[in-house]
Amino acid sequence: MTPEDFADAANREMWRQDKNMLVLKLWSDSHQRTPIDLFVYEPFDFKAEFAQAVRMEVASGLAAPFVTRKTLMEMKRVAGRPQDLTDIAALEELQRMSENSGHDAI
Repeated sequence: MTPEDFADAANREMWRQDKNMLVLKLWSDSHQRTPIDLFVYEPFDFKAEFAQAVRMEVASGLAAPFVTRKTLMEMKRVAGRPQDLTDIAALEELQRMSENSGHDAI
């Protein structure tokens, strides 16, 4: 796949319909443990999510926005893959632990 293939809206819609594709995962040979997911389509209201995004430092002096826990869990429910369901269970357990301890776990 080329960047031009990904930039083509018709291709992305075909991948979404035919392959149930939500994201395209990219990684650098130098940084294989830190992949980046590019959304094939926006599964949420981007402006609203960006406004309430949690920003965390991912490298010295570099902060990145992250979707809310609620949005992440909804995306994983929609995807419904076995790993997503496992992730949801882990996120729900972290939420319970957070509520019981009075601290925000994530």
